[in-house]
Amino acid sequence: MYSSEKLTSEEGWQHTSIALKPNSFDSSYKDIIINEENSTPMRVVGEFICIIEE
Repeated sequence: MYSSEKLTSEEGWQHTSIALKPNSFDSSYKDIIINEENSTPMRVVGEFICIIEE
């Protein structure tokens, strides 16, 4: 799950903050907050493997 805060201007909008929330009741998992101050050293790395069909 995620939530975000946005800033709207005449040119459009941009995220000012994104919160990635764990889908767990385990309190040891914390939200990951991405904002302008900490986003520079981050990068998203992922690999799509397949779709799991039911």
